[in-house]
Order: sequence, then C-alpha cells, then structure tokens
Amino acid sequence: AVGVADYDYVLWIDSDVIEFPADLPTLLVNANPHGITAPLVLIEEPGPLGPNQFYDTTAFTLKGKAYHKPTETTPYVEGRSVQIFYPHVPIQPYLAEGQECVQLDGVGTVYNIPVSLFTKHGARYRDHPSLTEHWSIVEAGHKAGMPVCMHTGVVVRHANLPKWGDSWHA
Repeated sequence: AVGVADYDYVLWIDSDVIEFPADLPTLLVNANPHGITAPLVLIEEPGPLGPNQFYDTTAFTLKGKAYHKPTETTPYVEGRSVQIFYPHVPIQPYLAEGQECVQLDGVGTVYNIPVSLFTKHGARYRDHPSLTEHWSIVEAGHKAGMPVCMHTGVVVRHANLPKWGDSWHA
C-alpha cells in the first residue's frame, strides 16, 4: 500500500472536470508551494448563462467573506461568491495589477493541497451547510497558516452537466 506520507501534495479533482492542462499540478505548486491553490474553474462552453461562466460560486469565496450571509445556501451569494463572469474576482481590493494568484477564503472543484495539512494538521472532509465539503479542508488550511488562492492564469473546465443529460448539483 502507498501511504499519503510518501507524497508532498494531494490534487483534488471533482469527477466532472473534463478539461485541464497536463501540467496542472506543477502550475499550482509553483504558484503557492506552501498553501492551497485552485485554478480558475469555468463551465464547458456554451455556459448556461454565457461564455466563460465561473462554475463553483458556492465554494469559491472572496477573502474575508466566507461568513457573509452565513445562513444563505443558494449557489451564488452576492458579496461572498467569486463573480460568475469576468473578471471573476474584482480587481480591487482582491487582485493587484499583473497578479495571477488571488487570495480567497474558500476554493473547491480542483485544488492542490500540501499533504502536511492531513498528516500534521489532521484535516478531514466533512460537509458544510452553506460552503460545501471543501470548506473543511480550506478552513484547516487557514488555521495552519497556509495561504489559500486561485490562480487566474490556469483554467480548467467543468462539464456543462445538462449538455450531458445530468442536472446541476444542488
């Protein structure tokens, strides 16, 4: 058996992600080697609301906003969620000119995690009523002092589920 301690990182990829760069792990590790890093997650074209539609607005939460409207359980919460369309993250105060890695409170769908978050800090997946199961890992990362970011220069595509005969996740 192979133990998790034999590795430096874990790459979480939801099973319905259909397109990603071959060097995805390297790109994410190089951008934030000591933290949790996600790419920009867009819906397979054509997106239901338009081109380059962001996918996981529930898990991807703006810096300092994870608990904005804490009882709101809709997939998109104005003021908490990453924006559905470009620029996805407001340039100010979140993203400096020329910066590709933006600090966030939460990420999901696809992200790179240092193994030490599990082995030294005891992170485990558990569901959250308004922020998804990814929040338990991201929260553990915050407590461990790890930066959490989204690399806006790396794009992956999530399946446009209705195109494949499925419905959007509730």
